[in-house]
Amino acid sequence: MGVGDSGMARRLRFGRVVAVVVCMGLLGLPTEAASAAPGGGAGVAFQDEPSKQLRGRAAPYVGSSGSAPELVPAFPEGAVEGPPVPSASTPIEVPFDELPERVEEVVSERTPTSEVWMNADGSFTRTEYSEPKYFDTGQGGFELIDTKVVVDGEKGWFRSAANSWVARFGPLSGSGGIEVVSGVDRIAFAPRVEPGVTVMPEVGSGDTANVVTYRDVWKNVDLRYTVTPVGVKEDVIVKAADVAPEFVFALESSEPVFVDGASKGSVLPSDGSGLVIAAPEVLSKDGASLDAAARPTVELRTPKAESEPTPGEAPGRVEQPPAGSHEYVLSVDPGWLSSQTTFPVVIDPTIGVETELGFSVYAKDPGGATSTCAPVACPTLRTGWNAGTFWYRSVEDFDLSDVLADDGVVTNANVTLMGSGTFGSRSIQVHDPSSYDYNGAAPEPTPLATVTLGANAATANVDLTSYIRGQVDAEQSVVAVGFRGDEPAAWCPAYPTPCAATLKYFTAAMSVTYTRRPPAPALTSPADGKVFATTTPTLNISPVTDPDGDPVTCAFQVSTAPGSTGQVINSGWIMGTSWQVPAGVLRDGVRVRV
Repeated sequence: MGVGDSGMARRLRFGRVVAVVVCMGLLGLPTEAASAAPGGGAGVAFQDEPSKQLRGRAAPYVGSSGSAPELVPAFPEGAVEGPPVPSASTPIEVPFDELPERVEEVVSERTPTSEVWMNADGSFTRTEYSEPKYFDTGQGGFELIDTKVVVDGEKGWFRSAANSWVARFGPLSGSGGIEVVSGVDRIAFAPRVEPGVTVMPEVGSGDTANVVTYRDVWKNVDLRYTVTPVGVKEDVIVKAADVAPEFVFALESSEPVFVDGASKGSVLPSDGSGLVIAAPEVLSKDGASLDAAARPTVELRTPKAESEPTPGEAPGRVEQPPAGSHEYVLSVDPGWLSSQTTFPVVIDPTIGVETELGFSVYAKDPGGATSTCAPVACPTLRTGWNAGTFWYRSVEDFDLSDVLADDGVVTNANVTLMGSGTFGSRSIQVHDPSSYDYNGAAPEPTPLATVTLGANAATANVDLTSYIRGQVDAEQSVVAVGFRGDEPAAWCPAYPTPCAATLKYFTAAMSVTYTRRPPAPALTSPADGKVFATTTPTLNISPVTDPDGDPVTCAFQVSTAPGSTGQVINSGWIMGTSWQVPAGVLRDGVRVRV
């Protein structure tokens, strides 16, 4: 696959936690004298049950504004205090393996790349994927993409199960082949097989139910097609050196197309939109690039006109090929091919469907020049070194705007990586990127985390709770995460021989679990400046309903300065909307805050 210039479509959007709300008022007791001075704050803090530990950020103080009388402690500071009010900056974290059960999807919140679930404990989990999971039905909703290949109506034909576009696979002979249709755009192609030969498609099962294989299309060559959410990946699998170096396909397209030299052989629509065939990439089974030696090329030829005289008709009648018809010719260097001793070798062009991706893949070439990999050429995240032509790094955007809109407090944020392709186990670093380019994808020497992603379709989980919570607290609606693989210190072949490929293809899904804060209550009594004839006044607040339906507890605090500074006493977490200051705490003639 070629690397070309391409912008990155950014998209942007939920989960259990608790909240803290703080109210402010002024409680005045009979006093002989009190001078006016700027005051601080103290408060009533709220927390969801059943936990007795605070999980969330402090909400703004609620109460009167302006100056307040000087506050005089009833006793030496710290002499009489209740249990400390939990800090608003230390929310509870829920381990990944202890997350609450998901019970119901909030279907109205679906997007092509995200979903929201309500959990058994009233929290929410929002998951965002690096590739589409749902497709727009065109009828006001999104349905689950199904990449399985199922039987089509026509005998011997199969099709992709469910998406906004469809791929079809039929017998290879004088007709049939593979076609991809997206709206009004269509690409159909079929290998030029020997006359009289028919090759039937074989559909996989289980984990390979999205794979169609045509065996021995040419001598020692299989064709394998994998349906993904964003296109059809074609693998030309060369099983031995005794192979013709040129692979010819009949190609029909609904739009005029051309071979783009800038992207090293991608077939693009002339009008700039529609289906695309990415430039071929030649890889060994362990992910090492063989492009430099194999020198894959793509050529579009006009099919030769065929003379088909019929009985009684003079020879030479010409059948013109239909408009938009070509021969797609994929070639490799014959000398390289005949010298190969390790097989199979995979040549990988891909048919891509135009779609928005929430990530970018960046490449660095032997000369140190960096570029953005075109989405059709890099339809998944990739990292590492392909032992010949490029280093790769990736950056993905995750939308947290819904978490902010819900005033959510994050209890867990986890990124799940899933490998694709046949490559072996690889190490992947996760970074806080500084910019959307190769160097900015992994700017710091110390990553947020490092994981090992196993061979093939293995998965790995990365805990980013602290990082994502910090981004939410800073009110960042979109959070970028960078990925970097193992990178040799020098360009091959200076790196130890033979060159070790560290290339890895993968997808990423971030799940953020959070709860919503209850709203800030109002301090109903006492009013600011209220004078009591008792040292055991009752403090009252308005009732508060938790948005997740959890019971709400509160802690009243009496102090002489903002927050817990100069604290005289607090109630600890209690149920209800009122609390009476116990006897022996306050003395006559002082002013305090509540």
